[in-house]
Amino acid sequence: MDNREKILQFALNEFLQNGFEKASINQICQRSQISKGGLYHHFKNKDELFWGCLELFLQQMHYWIQELFQEELNLKEFLIKYFGLLPQVKTQLIEISGKEDLSEYNYYLLIMDGIEHFSQLREHISVYYDQLKEKFIQLLQQAQSAGLVRLDIDTEQTSYELIALFEGSLVLSILQDQPGLEERAQKLPESFWQKISLENWEDK
Repeated sequence: MDNREKILQFALNEFLQNGFEKASINQICQRSQISKGGLYHHFKNKDELFWGCLELFLQQMHYWIQELFQEELNLKEFLIKYFGLLPQVKTQLIEISGKEDLSEYNYYLLIMDGIEHFSQLREHISVYYDQLKEKFIQLLQQAQSAGLVRLDIDTEQTSYELIALFEGSLVLSILQDQPGLEERAQKLPESFWQKISLENWEDK
């Protein structure tokens, strides 16, 4: 790991834990054991350092999309895999920051701070959600053509509901302790499938 990567890892941890305003350059330098001069050699100010951390986060979102799209799955299989990502959010945050005591709260703190300071972040995240929405629409239409899903559902609205259900589950995990995301990840795809399918849920 070179000095730039080292700075970014410790800076990402600092921004995730404290947000942009409270994040301390001194703390980043102390923990990374790199001088301020060394930090400013790679990043001219706090804003540029923050954007560098956000780029790491965007790379993680791209990874999530690639992980979802790498296999040819039907709608039922895709729902299981998609909601199966719920408990992985915290795990991925820990992996990219190297810090154990992080939660879904830190995930949203980074996003909200990022959008406030960099309007282009909203555009990057919108691309992620647009790709996901189009995938759901495609799979829903295929399932309708195959006679598996009700023809009366609006595929665009349903794709929105699926994404909102995922994100809402993450938000509720911040506000409530029960049930856990692991349990939600198992129950949500079955529950949603029962609402849209022509038949009861069956094992793959």
